[in-house]
Amino acid sequence: MQDLVSYAVNRMNTRKSGGSVSTEAPRVRFTGRKVNYKRESTLSFGDYVECYDPTSRGNTMKERTNSCIALYPCGNVSGSWYFLNLLTGRRVRRRRWIKMVHTPDVIKDSLNRLTSKPDVITPVDVTEKHEEDPDTRGAGDDEETIHDVAGDVIGEKQTQPNTNNVAPPTDELDHNALLDHNALRRSHRLKLKAQRISLTNISVKRAIRHDPKRAAKAIHKELEQMLVFAPVKQSDVPQGLVIRSHMFLKYKYDAQGKLEKLKARLVADGRAQDRDLHPNKYSPTVSLEAIMATLTLAAVFRRKNIAKFDIKAAYLNVVIDKELYLEMEPTITKLALGCFPELKEFVEDGRLTVRLDKALYGLIQCSRLWYVNISNYLKKIGFRQNFFDECVFVKRNMIVMLYVDDILVISLSLEEIRLLESEFESKYGDVESAYAEKFTYLGVLLSRQEDGSIHLSMP
Repeated sequence: MQDLVSYAVNRMNTRKSGGSVSTEAPRVRFTGRKVNYKRESTLSFGDYVECYDPTSRGNTMKERTNSCIALYPCGNVSGSWYFLNLLTGRRVRRRRWIKMVHTPDVIKDSLNRLTSKPDVITPVDVTEKHEEDPDTRGAGDDEETIHDVAGDVIGEKQTQPNTNNVAPPTDELDHNALLDHNALRRSHRLKLKAQRISLTNISVKRAIRHDPKRAAKAIHKELEQMLVFAPVKQSDVPQGLVIRSHMFLKYKYDAQGKLEKLKARLVADGRAQDRDLHPNKYSPTVSLEAIMATLTLAAVFRRKNIAKFDIKAAYLNVVIDKELYLEMEPTITKLALGCFPELKEFVEDGRLTVRLDKALYGLIQCSRLWYVNISNYLKKIGFRQNFFDECVFVKRNMIVMLYVDDILVISLSLEEIRLLESEFESKYGDVESAYAEKFTYLGVLLSRQEDGSIHLSMP
């Protein structure tokens, strides 16, 4: 039943949703890759095939194929499928097979025996590895994955209980569940990561229903920042300059897996913008190599003063270069009126419209405008831009690294770091800082030791 559901869900995700404004299938939007319909539509669930055995090589009398039953596509680049190996009773993944027109009676009898006596199939302890041609192998398709008949990955461990100080809604999955990642293939780990990311983003209605206090506080804080935009009547807006908006909430965790806060985010639908009007959207972020090299230098030369800055509502500090208006959906409009009743006169057809004179998340040009703004400001106050990494800036004995609005600062002098923080506050307003012995930066826990060394850890 689990495999049949997987097959059905896979088929639905390869077709355009009737309720979506996008012309792309959900799987295309999620993975960024087009679906090879010719490859995936060759088989259906339950088809009898002969799969090539990648371990059968050389001039031997060993059978070159295995009798299998098609289950569902893997969805990878090489177009592999999951099959049930009738000889071993294992789920295997193959990219080469021959579909048989007729299903022999012996195969039907074998399947009937599996259905009537599922307990005769026992999992093995050794994970078989098979080789494939490297030129046709998909991402993460470097070894054969073997499952037991129940569909569980061999080596998967039981999840651990949630130990957060503040728990998310009860119907949310446990985001602190620990898996033995060494026992999972890379494609499985990426799939689990994508599931965790998608599950931490929740809709406004669901957040209000399950976590009303924190949701109301987060939504009010986000809408309060939107007061920088001037409200207008939709009838006064030039045609073709209005884009839609969307709000979601997200549980944010530190590197130790503890829940920090519930954050609301109002974003613009940048898909409606004309990309030809913004040819340069380049906005770099500091590379991992630059971060590691800088932290190594800080440890070697005993630079114990390390701090992290987070500029709140960073994009709202940047003026956009094109006339644009934002339309809020009825649900967000009601919430906005609950916080700011004076906006009622600007509501038409249940929607509130504001003029975007500042950058907002979702606009295709906002990340570029923010990078230019903050890099120019750092140069103005005396920093020099690194030649090899555009997001590393140096001023005497102080190094600043930029990852959008998350800033890591290393210096010999604590006073210099605090002076830089005050300059950021005077320029950008609200700046959240961390000077503790331990803090999280980009999901990594940085720990300063007494001997000057720096320990990095990540769950």
